[in-house]
Amino acid sequence: GRVVAREVVVDVDMVEDGNKLKLWPWEIPCYLPWPFPFPRPYPCPPPKPRPSPPPPPPRSPPPPPPSPPPPPPTPATTCSPGDKAKVKKCMFNTTSIDECCPTFQSILGTSCPCYKYAEHLDNQLLITIEAYCDVVTPCRSPPPKPSCPASDQEKVKTCMFNTTSIDECCPTFNSILGTSCPCYKYAEDLDNQVLITLESYCDVNNPCNGVQVIKLSKDDE
Repeated sequence: GRVVAREVVVDVDMVEDGNKLKLWPWEIPCYLPWPFPFPRPYPCPPPKPRPSPPPPPPRSPPPPPPSPPPPPPTPATTCSPGDKAKVKKCMFNTTSIDECCPTFQSILGTSCPCYKYAEHLDNQLLITIEAYCDVVTPCRSPPPKPSCPASDQEKVKTCMFNTTSIDECCPTFNSILGTSCPCYKYAEDLDNQVLITLESYCDVNNPCNGVQVIKLSKDDE
Protein backbone atom coordinates (compact mmCIF):
# COMPACT_ATOMS: atom_id res chain seq x y z
CA GLY A 1 0.00 0.00 0.00
CA ARG A 2 2.96 2.36 -0.48
CA VAL A 3 2.20 5.48 -2.41
CA VAL A 4 4.82 6.03 -5.05
CA ALA A 5 5.35 9.49 -6.28
CA ARG A 6 5.06 9.71 -9.96
CA GLU A 7 4.56 12.32 -12.51
CA VAL A 8 0.96 13.06 -13.38
CA VAL A 9 -0.60 14.84 -16.30
CA VAL A 10 -2.20 18.00 -15.09
CA ASP A 11 -4.70 19.92 -17.12
CA VAL A 12 -3.56 23.46 -17.23
CA ASP A 13 -6.15 24.77 -19.65
CA MET A 14 -6.78 27.71 -17.47
CA VAL A 15 -3.11 28.54 -17.33
CA GLU A 16 -1.62 27.97 -20.72
CA ASP A 17 -4.43 27.88 -23.24
CA GLY A 18 -5.08 24.12 -23.40
CA ASN A 19 -1.48 22.83 -23.07
CA LYS A 20 -0.93 19.69 -20.94
CA LEU A 21 1.86 19.78 -18.43
CA LYS A 22 3.68 16.86 -16.66
CA LEU A 23 4.43 17.69 -13.04
CA TRP A 24 5.53 15.86 -9.89
CA PRO A 25 2.80 15.94 -7.20
CA TRP A 26 4.79 18.31 -5.00
CA GLU A 27 5.22 20.60 -8.00
CA ILE A 28 1.50 21.08 -8.53
CA PRO A 29 0.87 24.69 -7.64
CA CYS A 30 -2.03 25.52 -5.43
CA TYR A 31 -3.94 27.26 -8.20
CA LEU A 32 -4.25 23.93 -10.16
CA PRO A 33 -6.74 21.16 -9.24
CA TRP A 34 -5.36 18.27 -7.06
CA PRO A 35 -5.82 14.98 -9.07
CA PHE A 36 -5.19 12.44 -6.22
CA PRO A 37 -7.59 10.86 -3.71
CA PHE A 38 -5.27 11.75 -0.82
CA PRO A 39 -4.75 15.29 0.43
CA ARG A 40 -1.97 17.50 -0.75
CA PRO A 41 1.31 16.85 1.10
CA TYR A 42 1.77 20.61 1.55
CA PRO A 43 -0.65 23.21 2.78
CA CYS A 44 -2.26 25.63 0.39
CA PRO A 45 -3.29 29.05 1.57
CA PRO A 46 -7.02 29.54 1.52
CA PRO A 47 -8.20 31.01 -1.75
CA LYS A 48 -8.26 34.76 -1.73
CA PRO A 49 -11.72 36.10 -1.88
CA ARG A 50 -12.46 37.58 -5.22
CA PRO A 51 -12.33 41.32 -4.85
CA SER A 52 -15.71 42.85 -5.05
CA PRO A 53 -16.07 45.34 -7.85
CA PRO A 54 -15.85 48.92 -6.72
CA PRO A 55 -19.21 50.48 -6.10
CA PRO A 56 -20.45 52.51 -9.03
CA PRO A 57 -19.86 56.21 -8.62
CA PRO A 58 -22.85 57.95 -7.15
CA ARG A 59 -25.12 59.29 -9.80
CA SER A 60 -25.26 63.01 -9.82
CA PRO A 61 -28.74 64.19 -8.99
CA PRO A 62 -30.71 65.34 -12.02
CA PRO A 63 -30.64 69.09 -12.48
CA PRO A 64 -33.62 70.78 -10.89
CA PRO A 65 -36.33 71.70 -13.38
CA PRO A 66 -36.08 75.31 -14.47
CA SER A 67 -38.19 77.53 -12.30
CA PRO A 68 -41.09 79.12 -14.16
CA PRO A 69 -40.58 82.79 -14.97
CA PRO A 70 -42.14 85.12 -12.43
CA PRO A 71 -45.56 86.36 -13.48
CA PRO A 72 -45.57 89.87 -14.90
CA PRO A 73 -46.35 92.48 -12.28
CA THR A 74 -50.04 93.21 -12.21
CA PRO A 75 -50.87 96.88 -12.51
CA ALA A 76 -51.98 98.47 -9.28
CA THR A 77 -55.74 98.74 -9.01
CA THR A 78 -55.68 101.59 -6.52
CA CYS A 79 -53.71 104.77 -6.00
CA SER A 80 -51.73 104.57 -2.77
CA PRO A 81 -52.51 107.13 -0.05
CA GLY A 82 -48.95 108.46 -0.34
CA ASP A 83 -49.31 109.07 -4.09
CA LYS A 84 -52.74 110.63 -3.60
CA ALA A 85 -51.28 113.05 -1.07
CA LYS A 86 -48.44 114.01 -3.44
CA VAL A 87 -50.83 114.56 -6.36
CA LYS A 88 -53.30 116.60 -4.31
CA LYS A 89 -50.54 118.74 -2.83
CA CYS A 90 -49.03 119.41 -6.25
CA MET A 91 -52.44 120.21 -7.75
CA PHE A 92 -53.68 122.63 -5.10
CA ASN A 93 -50.94 123.55 -2.61
CA THR A 94 -47.90 124.39 -4.69
CA THR A 95 -46.41 127.65 -5.84
CA SER A 96 -44.42 126.10 -8.72
CA ILE A 97 -45.93 123.72 -11.25
CA ASP A 98 -42.43 123.16 -12.69
CA GLU A 99 -41.24 121.57 -9.45
CA CYS A 100 -44.24 119.24 -9.53
CA CYS A 101 -43.89 118.09 -13.16
CA PRO A 102 -41.59 115.16 -12.18
CA THR A 103 -44.19 114.08 -9.59
CA PHE A 104 -47.02 114.29 -12.11
CA GLN A 105 -45.01 112.36 -14.72
CA SER A 106 -43.88 109.60 -12.32
CA ILE A 107 -47.31 109.13 -10.71
CA LEU A 108 -50.01 110.29 -13.14
CA GLY A 109 -47.99 109.12 -16.15
CA THR A 110 -47.59 105.55 -14.85
CA SER A 111 -50.63 104.80 -12.65
CA CYS A 112 -54.10 104.80 -14.20
CA PRO A 113 -55.82 104.74 -10.76
CA CYS A 114 -53.84 107.85 -9.74
CA TYR A 115 -54.64 109.50 -13.07
CA LYS A 116 -58.35 108.79 -12.48
CA TYR A 117 -57.99 110.18 -8.96
CA ALA A 118 -56.57 113.46 -10.32
CA GLU A 119 -59.31 113.52 -12.98
CA HIS A 120 -61.91 113.19 -10.23
CA LEU A 121 -60.29 115.99 -8.20
CA ASP A 122 -60.30 118.52 -11.04
CA ASN A 123 -60.43 117.41 -14.65
CA GLN A 124 -59.83 120.90 -16.07
CA LEU A 125 -56.75 121.32 -13.92
CA LEU A 126 -55.53 117.86 -14.97
CA ILE A 127 -55.83 118.86 -18.65
CA THR A 128 -53.68 121.93 -17.95
CA ILE A 129 -51.10 119.81 -16.11
CA GLU A 130 -51.03 117.27 -18.96
CA ALA A 131 -50.26 119.97 -21.51
CA TYR A 132 -47.72 121.83 -19.38
CA CYS A 133 -45.85 118.83 -17.96
CA ASP A 134 -46.26 116.64 -21.05
CA VAL A 135 -47.98 113.89 -19.05
CA VAL A 136 -49.32 110.98 -21.11
CA THR A 137 -52.28 109.18 -19.61
CA PRO A 138 -51.42 105.57 -18.67
CA CYS A 139 -55.04 104.42 -18.93
CA ARG A 140 -55.73 102.05 -21.80
CA SER A 141 -58.30 104.22 -23.54
CA PRO A 142 -56.69 107.62 -23.26
CA PRO A 143 -58.84 110.62 -23.94
CA PRO A 144 -57.62 112.66 -26.87
CA LYS A 145 -54.71 114.84 -25.84
CA PRO A 146 -55.80 118.48 -25.58
CA SER A 147 -54.77 120.38 -28.65
CA CYS A 148 -55.34 123.76 -30.19
CA PRO A 149 -58.15 123.58 -32.78
CA ALA A 150 -57.10 124.36 -36.34
CA SER A 151 -59.48 127.34 -36.49
CA ASP A 152 -57.91 128.86 -33.36
CA GLN A 153 -54.43 128.19 -34.73
CA GLU A 154 -55.35 130.11 -37.89
CA LYS A 155 -56.72 133.09 -35.91
CA VAL A 156 -53.61 133.21 -33.72
CA LYS A 157 -51.27 132.97 -36.70
CA THR A 158 -53.14 135.71 -38.60
CA CYS A 159 -53.12 138.03 -35.60
CA MET A 160 -49.44 137.40 -34.90
CA PHE A 161 -48.09 137.94 -38.41
CA ASN A 162 -50.75 139.31 -40.80
CA THR A 163 -52.44 142.14 -38.93
CA THR A 164 -52.02 145.89 -39.10
CA SER A 165 -53.68 146.54 -35.74
CA ILE A 166 -52.59 144.66 -32.66
CA ASP A 167 -55.41 146.34 -30.68
CA GLU A 168 -58.03 144.60 -32.81
CA CYS A 169 -56.35 141.27 -32.08
CA CYS A 170 -56.09 141.64 -28.29
CA PRO A 171 -59.59 140.14 -27.72
CA THR A 172 -58.58 137.17 -29.89
CA PHE A 173 -55.35 136.69 -27.98
CA ASN A 174 -57.13 136.96 -24.62
CA SER A 175 -59.95 134.58 -25.55
CA ILE A 176 -57.68 131.96 -27.16
CA LEU A 177 -54.17 132.28 -25.76
CA GLY A 178 -55.43 133.33 -22.33
CA THR A 179 -57.63 130.24 -21.90
CA SER A 180 -56.02 127.40 -23.87
CA CYS A 181 -52.60 126.09 -22.87
CA PRO A 182 -52.23 124.09 -26.15
CA CYS A 183 -52.92 127.26 -28.17
CA TYR A 184 -50.52 129.21 -25.98
CA LYS A 185 -47.85 126.56 -26.64
CA TYR A 186 -48.67 126.78 -30.36
CA ALA A 187 -48.05 130.55 -30.33
CA GLU A 188 -44.88 130.00 -28.30
CA ASP A 189 -43.59 127.59 -30.96
CA LEU A 190 -44.46 130.04 -33.75
CA ASP A 191 -42.51 132.96 -32.29
CA ASN A 192 -41.80 133.19 -28.59
CA GLN A 193 -40.50 136.78 -28.81
CA VAL A 194 -43.69 138.02 -30.50
CA LEU A 195 -45.75 136.14 -27.91
CA ILE A 196 -43.91 137.89 -25.05
CA THR A 197 -44.71 141.27 -26.66
CA LEU A 198 -48.39 140.32 -27.10
CA GLU A 199 -48.64 139.12 -23.51
CA SER A 200 -47.38 142.44 -22.24
CA TYR A 201 -49.37 144.65 -24.64
CA CYS A 202 -52.69 142.78 -24.47
CA ASP A 203 -52.34 141.71 -20.83
CA VAL A 204 -52.67 138.02 -21.73
CA ASN A 205 -52.43 135.53 -18.86
CA ASN A 206 -50.45 132.36 -19.52
CA PRO A 207 -53.02 129.54 -19.03
CA CYS A 208 -50.24 126.97 -18.67
CA ASN A 209 -49.44 128.56 -15.30
CA GLY A 210 -53.11 128.25 -14.42
CA VAL A 211 -52.57 126.02 -11.41
CA GLN A 212 -52.53 129.03 -9.12
CA VAL A 213 -55.44 130.72 -10.90
CA ILE A 214 -57.59 127.62 -10.53
CA LYS A 215 -56.41 127.15 -6.96
CA LEU A 216 -57.50 130.67 -6.04
CA SER A 217 -60.87 130.25 -7.70
CA LYS A 218 -61.40 127.02 -5.72
CA ASP A 219 -60.49 128.80 -2.50
CA ASP A 220 -63.01 131.54 -3.27
CA GLU A 221 -65.87 129.05 -3.42
